[in-house]
Amino acid sequence: MTKLLWLTLPLLATACATTRDEQKASVDAKLETALAGKVAGKAQTCLSLIDARDSQTFDNGTILYRAGRNITYRNDMNGCSQLSWNSYPVFDIRGSQICRGDIVQIVDRSGTGVRGACSVGEFIPYRKAG
Repeated sequence: MTKLLWLTLPLLATACATTRDEQKASVDAKLETALAGKVAGKAQTCLSLIDARDSQTFDNGTILYRAGRNITYRNDMNGCSQLSWNSYPVFDIRGSQICRGDIVQIVDRSGTGVRGACSVGEFIPYRKAG
């Protein structure tokens, strides 16, 4: 039995790595689709709450904020691996903007509480090309 366990562990590790790679590829494809036809601009440290109306969260810790039809802001959160389809970010906002370094709690949608915390990264504006 022990020999069988030792033989199956590498197979399980390979299967888990493949699943992670597939998940990353899926998230990357969804981000690419969401930003298709847009060009990245110079990163900003803060985003006005007026421009943070509509958001889309991705399982890799990235959040896209649509500030209209022609501009989307991308934020790659720092240390936010707990962010997924069954959780949501809760920002502690003091003022009229979200800024790099602000702390975000990740709350489980099932109501079991806080899963962890991370910090906001820079906001990269993506504008329609042309």
